[in-house]
Amino acid sequence: PDSKAIVFTHYRDTCELLTQKLTDVEGVRPVRFVGQASKGEDHGLNQKEQKEIIEGFRAGVHNVLVATSIAEEGLDIPATDLVVFYEPVPSEIRTIQRRGRTGRKQAGRVIIFVTRDTKDEAYLWSSRRKEMQMRKELDSLRRKLRQRRGLPDTPYARPGLSRETLEKMMSPDLPSGREELARKVADQKGQKSLAQYEGTRRPPLDIAVSTRIRESAVAKGLEDAGFNICHDATGSADIVISERVSLIFRTIQDFIIGLNSGTIISDLDRLRGSSQHPILIVQGEQEGEGDRKLNSAIYDFLNGFISRNGLTVLSTASPQETASAIKTLYGQEKPDLAHTSRSKQTSFDSPGGHMFLVQGLPNVSATLSTRLMKRFGSPDAVSRASVEELMKVDGIAKIIAEGIHNSLRKMVGEELD
Repeated sequence: PDSKAIVFTHYRDTCELLTQKLTDVEGVRPVRFVGQASKGEDHGLNQKEQKEIIEGFRAGVHNVLVATSIAEEGLDIPATDLVVFYEPVPSEIRTIQRRGRTGRKQAGRVIIFVTRDTKDEAYLWSSRRKEMQMRKELDSLRRKLRQRRGLPDTPYARPGLSRETLEKMMSPDLPSGREELARKVADQKGQKSLAQYEGTRRPPLDIAVSTRIRESAVAKGLEDAGFNICHDATGSADIVISERVSLIFRTIQDFIIGLNSGTIISDLDRLRGSSQHPILIVQGEQEGEGDRKLNSAIYDFLNGFISRNGLTVLSTASPQETASAIKTLYGQEKPDLAHTSRSKQTSFDSPGGHMFLVQGLPNVSATLSTRLMKRFGSPDAVSRASVEELMKVDGIAKIIAEGIHNSLRKMVGEELD
């Protein structure tokens, strides 16, 4: 009874007809959802009417949204259990956007109606072929990003837990002999056992996220990592770590879509204007080789944008890895709050402090920081190194070297070439 569905149609006339037909079906409460433009006798919906329909759909007043392409993107439409394509679309991007309206918090269904021996069949296979090609290109992009950052081609596999192991971990069994012995020893010495520390755990860490990702797997991963999600990230930032550090999160698919539409560029520009240290996290898996011409265009964009703006780009494989990276950044920004093992603040005059300073440069990991310090000896020597000298360090390609060089030039107020 609480299930919701979205039916996508190409034409407004079809949208109106389906809404009327579905009204006669028991248990179905449909509502028509179209754009603002009026076409002849077909009147559009103004912004207030659109908002009221979405709120009614969220509250359960309507359980079927019959919509045109207006519902594909840009609106805060709640997740649904079912998405129906009344006819297929030839665009892989529109197919992905429509399909993305379901399967967010739990498994969802997608049904595509195809009329045999019509252009519907051509549209269906066209979108599938384009999507497969896009996935290959995205996979190739992610692999090359990892290579340029000095990371292995594929993330290390993590063994999963069997059902039997999980049941043992979650079942309230009696304490084992080892646990009983530890409790007795602790009692004799007047100490607390590990079990007695459960009530003294540290409170969760507060982190601000945007409404765009509050229902995503990344938000769930942050909660599992010990964060308390606050829905108050503003502007173009998806996650605000501190007053100094904010980041934008995109899956590889969203990144390519934003690159094609130009929205990712404007989002990054706004983030750069509001954050001292802007970060872009791109999450996805790799499977294919991809198209060289497209990858070249993507890297030309990244190279130019990173070089001009000192942007840090991180590549992750999964929501869990993304949450882990965000927690690491949080620990660097707020060491007193994060659950880290650092017992005291590192002096910037010490070798460890020098390493920490170098690691703060764009796309410089702990490994690259060690290699830079080993080659140049001090942060000052790194700041005076040319792009060609930086590229001699193992794992630093041209795009990273230019990002480091331009970032350091900005710090000292020099003009960029």
